[in-house]
Amino acid sequence: MKSTKIFKLVVTIIIYVIAAFMAVSAVGTIVAKQPFLMTAIRSNSMYPQLERGDLVILNEFSSKDSLSTKDIIVFRVEEGNYIINDWMMHRITDGNARDGFITKGDANERTDQEDMGIPPIKPEWIAGKALVLRGKPLKIPLLGHLALYAEQSKNSQLLLPIIAVILAVIIAVGELKNTKKGKHAKTEKTESLDMQLIYFFSGLTIAVMVGASMLATSQHLNLSYGVSETEEAALMGSNVGVLKIGDEVDRPLAEFNNNGFFPLLVSITTDDEQISFSRDKLILKPGQYVETQMTVKALNPGDYNSSIRVGMFFPLLPLDWIHVLAQRSYWLALIVISLIPGLPLMLYPVLDKKMRKSTAKVIRQRIRRIKGELSRS
Repeated sequence: MKSTKIFKLVVTIIIYVIAAFMAVSAVGTIVAKQPFLMTAIRSNSMYPQLERGDLVILNEFSSKDSLSTKDIIVFRVEEGNYIINDWMMHRITDGNARDGFITKGDANERTDQEDMGIPPIKPEWIAGKALVLRGKPLKIPLLGHLALYAEQSKNSQLLLPIIAVILAVIIAVGELKNTKKGKHAKTEKTESLDMQLIYFFSGLTIAVMVGASMLATSQHLNLSYGVSETEEAALMGSNVGVLKIGDEVDRPLAEFNNNGFFPLLVSITTDDEQISFSRDKLILKPGQYVETQMTVKALNPGDYNSSIRVGMFFPLLPLDWIHVLAQRSYWLALIVISLIPGLPLMLYPVLDKKMRKSTAKVIRQRIRRIKGELSRS
């Protein structure tokens, strides 16, 4: 019986660790705009080593790291007419960092360069390589299907409500199970932290999904320009260029289109006092399309590389409050709003008197048990 409880505890911990790892990976992928920690396999081109739906653990890679043949890398082609939006995971068969790498899927007869006509893969196009143990990539079978589904449904506003309903059903079933057990053994509920953990991680999951959705629709723009005391000039890579002190130019900033069924709140912020916006905050109603502009007024000479945050938020706080938070920090606004729907579930084990006492009792029992085992050893 004791070994069974230990086994269940270990399995539970593993599940929670994997869930947390996936959540961190999802948020990191959105922030970095490339696979982070792990990636989902989209096809069977690497069969039998990897199959569609596998979740592959990644080793961090930079352009300075060395690669060799047989390494499995995740990359995206970013050159001219050969731009491919999807990340691919194939094996290096030849090449080097200077001339580029030749890649091929294990199940394919020809290399990617022969089959798709893409150039050799440059190091800067590579996001990571598969973590390998005894010659085989580390992977979690099937779980990648969740990532693929979320990727396909990221623009669907039904995704979050569906997840919330699933979590609510899980909690309701757990509570019903504990209620039935309580009729026969009042101490049964105090012997496990399962329900407390379910509440906490359910709330955390909702918060992460809400934050990831808002982060995916928000934009981080960089504007490079210069201000001169004498003359105007063009600046490569800038639609503003070099302005003369006193000049003022208007440029398009962003277009917003709400295809959902509830309003979205938009907050546009920057630390550059020379940049202003036609609308720095707005409520985007369902079906509404809005264009915004920015104005750059040359006041102080110098070279500037300004950051502009275009934040898209769910209407969980008043727009003015969100804008104030975003002016302090976009990440502060994102975290606060993300926590709102998940916080009640995360705090419920603490707010509920019976569950709070139950949790405290179990923790004390665990501490005493650990102390006893340490003293015996």
